[in-house]
Amino acid sequence: MADRERELAALGIEHAAKPKRKKITVSIDRDGVWAGTGRWTEDCEIVDCAAVLGADQDESDDTYELLCHELAGLNQSEDYWLGPVSVDRPDGLYTATLIE
Repeated sequence: MADRERELAALGIEHAAKPKRKKITVSIDRDGVWAGTGRWTEDCEIVDCAAVLGADQDESDDTYELLCHELAGLNQSEDYWLGPVSVDRPDGLYTATLIE
C-alpha cells in the first residue's frame, strides 16, 4: 500500500478507484481514402496516429490542430458528437470521425 493510501486509511477514508473512461478512436481520411487511426483524448487531442496530414510536419501539425478544434466544437447531444468533421487543406479534404 502506498504511503498516501495508508494516510487516507488512517483517517478512515477508503481509496476509491477512478472509473475507467471509454477509449475513443478517431479515424481520419484524406479525400475519402483512409489516412490513419488514432486516439481521442479528454484534452481534445488526437494522439497515437502516425499519419502525416500534409506536405510536411508543420502542415500536418496544423491539420491535426484544425481537426481537433472541429471535433471539440461538435454538438454534445445524442450522436452528433461523433462527427464527422472536415477541414479543407492545400493537399486535400481531411475528415475525422470518432468511434466509441
